[in-house]
Amino acid sequence: MEKFIIKIIDLIFSFQEKKHKQKLEETFTSSSGIKTHITPHAKLEIKNKLLNEMRNMLNAHVTPIIKANVKTPEKLLDYIEKNGTKVYKINNADKILSAIGEFEGFITPIRGLKALYLNLILEKKVSFFTDEMFVLRDLPIDIYVMAHQFYKWYGWKIKMPGYDNKTQENFKKIWEFEKEDNVKGLTYNELANLKEAIQRDIEAIDFVINLAKENDGAKKGFENLQNGGADI
Repeated sequence: MEKFIIKIIDLIFSFQEKKHKQKLEETFTSSSGIKTHITPHAKLEIKNKLLNEMRNMLNAHVTPIIKANVKTPEKLLDYIEKNGTKVYKINNADKILSAIGEFEGFITPIRGLKALYLNLILEKKVSFFTDEMFVLRDLPIDIYVMAHQFYKWYGWKIKMPGYDNKTQENFKKIWEFEKEDNVKGLTYNELANLKEAIQRDIEAIDFVINLAKENDGAKKGFENLQNGGADI
């Protein structure tokens, strides 16, 4: 599904790229007043290099944490809370979240009526803004599904592209309704950011697949993830 949507984005993106060619050629003025031009290709190379460095750092940090807690996934929630992100375990969390198009696990900051809804339920307060959080049913945690959510949380923490609030809203909208028109209505920058968000999700899934392959008895956890992440 993710790769199919990326293909759609690529088609629309390539069309809009022609219309926005001037925007892709950024002009920088040096201290001497001489203007230099960075081509789209050079810009892409710089971006990819920085992204690879961030991805390598993410994997280097997350891998030992997850591997140390394969048999104690609850400790991952302790780690998350110690690093400033609230964790909520409540009855019917899946149904409560589905009402606003969210899913169990890691939730990026939200604004507006959705935030008010969650704040009233989780904090019993009136506020139109939430910080990032984990919301889960009070059930035993599957390490592989948790690893997927932990990876995304850590990526958000180090500000990987694709995790900003607006992009995450678009990402959820595409997934919830699965309509191609939802992609076509996005701007050039929104398409670029959405592609990043989808790529982050694919990377998180790949991380779990590799983790599952390295551990005996991983089949059940891996199947849970493939089926949409049954219980976290």
